[in-house]
Amino acid sequence: MTISNGSRVLFVVALLAIATFALIELPRRRDAERAGHEALRLFAPFTRTIDRIDLIRPGSRVRLELRGGQWEVVMPTPDRAEHASVATLIDALAKAEVARTLGPAGELAQYGLVPPVAIVTLAAAGDTLAHVELGASTVDLAHAFARRRDGDIVLVPPSLISYAALPASAFRDQRIVHVDVDDVAAFSVHRDGHPSVRWSRRNTGAWFTLVAGDTVTGDSLGVPSYLRRFRGMRVRAFVETTDTARAFDRPAGSITFYARASAPQTLRFAARPDGAYWSRKDGAPRVVEVDGDVASALDASPAALRDRRLIHFSPPRAKRIQIATADTSAVLVRAGTAWGLPNPALGRVDPRAAADFVRALRALRFERVVDAASNATEPAALSLTITAAGDTLLDDLRGRPLGDTSGDWVVTSRSSGMVATVPAREIDALIQLLRRVRTAHGGR
Repeated sequence: MTISNGSRVLFVVALLAIATFALIELPRRRDAERAGHEALRLFAPFTRTIDRIDLIRPGSRVRLELRGGQWEVVMPTPDRAEHASVATLIDALAKAEVARTLGPAGELAQYGLVPPVAIVTLAAAGDTLAHVELGASTVDLAHAFARRRDGDIVLVPPSLISYAALPASAFRDQRIVHVDVDDVAAFSVHRDGHPSVRWSRRNTGAWFTLVAGDTVTGDSLGVPSYLRRFRGMRVRAFVETTDTARAFDRPAGSITFYARASAPQTLRFAARPDGAYWSRKDGAPRVVEVDGDVASALDASPAALRDRRLIHFSPPRAKRIQIATADTSAVLVRAGTAWGLPNPALGRVDPRAAADFVRALRALRFERVVDAASNATEPAALSLTITAAGDTLLDDLRGRPLGDTSGDWVVTSRSSGMVATVPAREIDALIQLLRRVRTAHGGR
């Protein structure tokens, strides 16, 4: 097919038109749109870091300052600031747009500006970046009246009033304590009427405590979750220290966090007759009412936080698993990453079912330690042995039903070194997983 010279010319002209639009017209339109958008903004974009906020409301004043990267309340009560409240206020002012300009102020009372609901000033290094007086909402509540620094009355988003009129307490730190769980090397807990407990972390990350000279390993998930409970506690109300006189003379409990990179922090809790708790951090002046379950959070006993796993082994090291119950028995051997049978002629093992069974073994947990004789699990209705290369014993477990109405099993394992109870449903689930492995290769 032959393309005429005229078509070529039209094609070139079209390309030039597209290039001209993309290089010249499109940027111009974008600049115009950007200029139009910025013209609607209440304030010009903040090009410097805001380091001071002043809020003046009838009968109250709040000043916040950025110090060392952290916002702090300077007045009315010195305290660490609540970052979310500060950031929300700054963001709302930075993005606020003027819906309509009403011109120079006339009678200020008609706009709710005598006195203003709030006067907000944002500054950077002593220079004012933003200043606005906020008044009443419009009749339809769609906007709020405001007076800019140039004297014009404008309509702004009503959310500005909500953020600027927050009580002073909303700008104070709402957390009970700031603690980095990953940085905590140890913590000690004291409950009134109970012995103190100290949990420490090894270089490997494992937690442990000592009970009568014996080492008790902490639960790898339970201990960090316990620490996060305190980090998640919030302030229900700020309390005048004069109202708590002598309340902390004998606290209901305390916890001390020992961090690797910072000084220890101690929280003390005082119980009130109504069931609520006050909290105070050593070295800090404020007292708060806690929004959280303090009573249960102070239970850091070995029974609450110990590792409840009955079987400990590393799957890559395990070479042989032998299990026997009253009506089921199996031997699994591992070659490489795959589990199989000692005699391949007996069939094949479903790798997914085998993996589920191994996971269930590692997840098996006891409920409570029982004061029983070492032969309490005999005659065993369940026996399990896990060995590594060279028949090195990794762990073993023996157990039998208790025979009471609870339906629990009593079990003991080499790694736990204790006699404990396990719900029957956990043993039943383990056996069902084993049968699923055996069913996959035609076993009985």
